[in-house]
Amino acid sequence: MNRVLIRRSFLLAAAALAVVVGEGQTRAEEPKGDLKTMQGTWVSKDENGESTWVFKENHVSLKTPTRAYEMTVKLDAEAKPEKSVDFKVLDDSPNAKGADGKAIYKFDGGTLSICLGIGENGRPKEFKSDFPNSVLFELKKK
Repeated sequence: MNRVLIRRSFLLAAAALAVVVGEGQTRAEEPKGDLKTMQGTWVSKDENGESTWVFKENHVSLKTPTRAYEMTVKLDAEAKPEKSVDFKVLDDSPNAKGADGKAIYKFDGGTLSICLGIGENGRPKEFKSDFPNSVLFELKKK
């Protein structure tokens, strides 16, 4: 076989492989429901200053005045008595690698409230800051 024929065969095989591999890949699913409503940049304020929450698909980047977190977010809008959200801090996150957070959430007008259980306290039952058991974040869309 001459070099031109070998090269053409190789290029055709590579193109066929790219098509096969491409067909097996799935695009990230478009956010729906409450997760779609969360998309974008939100801001919360507390005694330490302003924190920025950026939701993109099922990922959230949280930057506080002193720490930063990269997390996945999983919602259960059917949970009772309150809608629930689970946060999983990613292994490449600068802070709290591998930590999990159980929370409840609700929308009220332009505010997203997230009440997060601290440590082993589990998911809160109501929307209130109750240190050391839970902390309430009131987020406003930026």
